Amino acid sequence: MVLSVESCDDPDGCGEWIGGLANLWRTCGDIQATFASVMNNVAENTKMAALAGPTGGPLGGGHWNDADMLQVGDIGLSITEQRSHFSLWCLMASPMLMGTDVSMLSNTSLSIMGNKEACAINQDALGKQGVPVGPGSDDARTAPCWAKPLANGDVAVLLLNAGDNTAIVSCALSILGLPNGAKMATDIWTGKKMGAMAKGSSIKADLETHDVLFLRVTKA
Repeated sequence: MVLSVESCDDPDGCGEWIGGLANLWRTCGDIQATFASVMNNVAENTKMAALAGPTGGPLGGGHWNDADMLQVGDIGLSITEQRSHFSLWCLMASPMLMGTDVSMLSNTSLSIMGNKEACAINQDALGKQGVPVGPGSDDARTAPCWAKPLANGDVAVLLLNAGDNTAIVSCALSILGLPNGAKMATDIWTGKKMGAMAKGSSIKADLETHDVLFLRVTKA
């Protein structure tokens, strides 16, 4: 049994006790199928990142920040935005609850939610919630660089273009938890492998509006 409750907003102090009461709790208002709504919920969910974890909760099962139901497949989000939305929920270790009519899902939307590598990052045993890091991390609605440590020592990395135009996003390895460089990185959505990256270098991506680069990176 999993106990889900509404709602908990850390400034109210509920984070001090809710992990012993429930396995997951909503951290924000009802999500809508717009990118602005997705990012607003990301920002609210990020406020309580330190409280998430794989242990505790009633009957075990951990305690998790719930950024609300997935809008993948709902009218209002482009395919790019659906993929970015799903990537962020995976990175944040948010519960993966489908909020759409499953009989109407396209094969593309199904493939997004069926990406095993993305889901593995969401379900990683270490149970850390990914957070924005480095310059711009004070506003999770627009933060370009995100990182989540994984149980085997890898780091899940996400570069985000939250703007309305194509942009080059650059994130230094040092702020991503990779101060000594990287041995290899795998693109979660394409499966492509990136070669070694030296200490002091950065990961860069030319991203369309509301797009992400989602990677699993092995430390050097």
